[in-house]
Amino acid sequence: MRWGQGQLIFVSLLVSACATEASIENVALPTDYFVTAAPIRTKDVTCTTLPPYQGSMVFYSKYRKSDPEKSHVIASLDEKYRQDTFGINRFNSHMTKLADRLVKSPTEEDLKCYLDNLTNWSKYSSLATSKDENYVGKAVKKWALASIASNYLKVITNHSTIVDQQQDQDIKKWISILANQVTIDYSNRKASQINNHDYWAAWAVMASAAVLNDTKLYRWAEGRFVYATQQIDDRGFLPNELKRSQRAANYHNYAMQPLAMLGLFINVNNPDTFSAHRPSLELLADNLFIHATGTPIFELETGVKQVDSDITINGRSAWLAAYLTYSPAQEKQIREVIDISTNLRSTRLGGDLGFLFLHPTNHHNKE
Repeated sequence: MRWGQGQLIFVSLLVSACATEASIENVALPTDYFVTAAPIRTKDVTCTTLPPYQGSMVFYSKYRKSDPEKSHVIASLDEKYRQDTFGINRFNSHMTKLADRLVKSPTEEDLKCYLDNLTNWSKYSSLATSKDENYVGKAVKKWALASIASNYLKVITNHSTIVDQQQDQDIKKWISILANQVTIDYSNRKASQINNHDYWAAWAVMASAAVLNDTKLYRWAEGRFVYATQQIDDRGFLPNELKRSQRAANYHNYAMQPLAMLGLFINVNNPDTFSAHRPSLELLADNLFIHATGTPIFELETGVKQVDSDITINGRSAWLAAYLTYSPAQEKQIREVIDISTNLRSTRLGGDLGFLFLHPTNHHNKE
């Protein structure tokens, strides 16, 4: 009997979900999320209030529809996309900066500003109520959720006793609505479609599951991780990311970012499942280490010169901080790439991961 790709997807996700359902009663957090922060203090600072986004969730890609590789950025389309999503991205960036400060050097003013902004967006169910939404809008929503949930996770974990309960409930209700929408958006997709977008959706849902202690969301995210690792071939490449041709290196690293964070949580909550899929993840990571340190492995694989392929800049290697904590066999390579990275900050992964996972004894994050 020959199995179709759709059947294989269903079976792999079903097996993972069943295994997880039998063993996970609560979503455990990696210990690194518990930070010994400085005592909260007062400081005379001005709070920037950002208006909730209430517009359409129809956006347009920086790639032309006619570009089968989705590898040639059109400057005019990129500029329009940036303009249209400016308000959402500004909110995510600002909230991430506040969340970082709240685990490093917290102040009452920053906490109030952070919670008031999130509560205001939650009351309008921003990003969740638009009647107009396309596939790019769904992508923008899941990236925003990844940022919102991963940053709130570290704030509520370390300041739960002083966060207003009503605000906490409002924010969590909003995160739950968004997370459940994302599971619908990224379910029942064809094998040819499943790529980094699905991995980012899984990370957004995993971070939400941790905030909400929602085992159903956890199981959904874990199932996507399992399938993602099954997409990695025996030489450490992702076939659907190799399709990006001249951007294959960039998109392999972009795919690895959420997979590394998913691995972090699954290793804590379901170590047997993670161990079964660790070898595939390590193969992918190995290729990225080889690429980062100068060997043109993706050019050799695709036969095309790579563009925008430096994975050590702009926080693209932030995932290494989390990955280091559960990948001792690759510690040498991880540290080599960390040492040549400009910073370990990522809005969508939860801010300054260098501080969160490497602070204070081996903090490599460069200022």
